Amino acid sequence: MNFTVPIAQLAPVADALCVAASAPAIVAGQAMTHVELEAATREYKVRKSCSGLAAGEVRSAKLRKVAIEKMVAEAAYPQAEAPAWAMPLLQLPAQLAAISHNSFARSVNSFATTTHPLVVLQKEISGGENAIGQTPVPDGTVFPATLSAIDGMTAANINSLQSWYNLPVHTFAGANIQQRRQKVRTWISGRI
Repeated sequence: MNFTVPIAQLAPVADALCVAASAPAIVAGQAMTHVELEAATREYKVRKSCSGLAAGEVRSAKLRKVAIEKMVAEAAYPQAEAPAWAMPLLQLPAQLAAISHNSFARSVNSFATTTHPLVVLQKEISGGENAIGQTPVPDGTVFPATLSAIDGMTAANINSLQSWYNLPVHTFAGANIQQRRQKVRTWISGRI
C-alpha cells in the first residue's frame, strides 16, 4: 500500500533520524578524532547543500525517507484485515516457494532407489489444517520414508496423506490398492 504523506510532516522526523544515523557521538571536552571530524564536516555539508552527497548517502537517505513515510502512514492508518478476495493473493509467495521446493524434491526423488530416503514434499494447496509450505513430520506415518515404504501403505495411510496435503479426491483414486500406491509413487517421484 502507498500512502501520501505531506513532506512538511516528515521533515522534523527525517532531520532527527538523519542526524542520529550519520553524526558521531560528541562528548563535550573531548577532542574529536579524524573520523569524527570528517563525519561532522559531512553532516554540516549535508545540511547546507545536497551537492556533496555520495551515491550511498543519497540511497540511504531515500530508504530512511521511505521508512519514515511507512511509519507515519501505519500510525495514521492502522492496518486492516485484507479483504476475502485478496487472501489467495497473499498466499501466492508461499505457494510458489512450495511449488519450487516440490519440483526439486520430485527430481531428487525420481532418482531415489527403493531404500534411499525421500525428500518430503511441502504443502502447495491452501485449505485444511496445515499451512502452505509445511511438511509433515518425516516419521513415515503420513509421508512414506522410502519408495519401498509406499508398497506397504494401506488405504488409510493414503487417505491421511491426501487429507494432510489437501489434495483433490481423484489424486490417488484407483480401482484397487496397487493402483492407488502407484499414483502415490508418481505424485512423490514423478516417475511411473
